[in-house]
Amino acid sequence: MRQDYLFMRMEIFTCKIQKIFSKFTPYPCSDGSGCCCCNKMKRLVFGTIRSVRRNTMPVSPEREQALSEFVAAVQAREEVQSELNEITTLDQLKTIVDSIEPALTGAALIPYEQATSPPKITVDSGVLDKNIPWRLLRCPGGPLVLQMICTRVNFALWIESC
Repeated sequence: MRQDYLFMRMEIFTCKIQKIFSKFTPYPCSDGSGCCCCNKMKRLVFGTIRSVRRNTMPVSPEREQALSEFVAAVQAREEVQSELNEITTLDQLKTIVDSIEPALTGAALIPYEQATSPPKITVDSGVLDKNIPWRLLRCPGGPLVLQMICTRVNFALWIESC
């Protein structure tokens, strides 16, 4: 969601830049809009976003350990596993996660296809007592993510970096 918001804001920014540059260039754009530099500006703007995303502070391995600790805590408490199987909203998920491991700041409900697609790098995986498959996976260039497949929803948890 945050990524979608950033791209939306960058599209608005790109349009404003295009309007400014269209005043200074007499050359027509390939799409006929009168701005010859729109593609160059989009590459510049989106290249900057990628650069900023790559240069964010990574989460330390000590902080990432909170994901494994969350799995261990849920494994030890069958009532929490039952609660996870009954949730239907992101708010319910956040309430449960905050009560167990507040360090997990990122959460999203994900489609079944995403929760079961082959990951690039699997760090650990297993199945909880209440038949909840889980896996820790590393996104290339991204955070360590915990995915769980529950009865009603599937979700991903991670620690947001600075």
